Amino acid sequence: MKKTAFALGLGGLVPFIGLGIWASASPPHMALAVQLQQGYAAAILSFLGALHWGAALVNNMPTTHARISLLWGVMPSLLSWAANTLPATQALPALAASIALCLLIDWLIRRWHAWPSWYLLLRVVLTVGALVGIGLSWVAIR
Repeated sequence: MKKTAFALGLGGLVPFIGLGIWASASPPHMALAVQLQQGYAAAILSFLGALHWGAALVNNMPTTHARISLLWGVMPSLLSWAANTLPATQALPALAASIALCLLIDWLIRRWHAWPSWYLLLRVVLTVGALVGIGLSWVAIR
């Protein structure tokens, strides 16, 4: 499972990095690349919340931890939705900050979930990659 998770996760960085490079390298297509980057970041952010729902539903956790996990699990979708009401110059930093916040929350409540020991390493790598791609797009529109 670890190899599959890393392969799929790293594959998921291709749109982040590719769209960031495209936005930076192709001024005629920059607006489209940035729009696609914003949409992809929003989708991934929502996915990060779903991980907490899954963990809460399958793990035998204390009720308080389960409720907090379920509540937190909807927050990334709400952050994603709110960010997408902003212009791209503000949406991209909001999405990047939200993705970083998700990693912080994962780190803080890691002991509540039965995640494998390698999971947070993968999250760090994927978060850094996502932030690089979003950052490239943001720099292109500034």
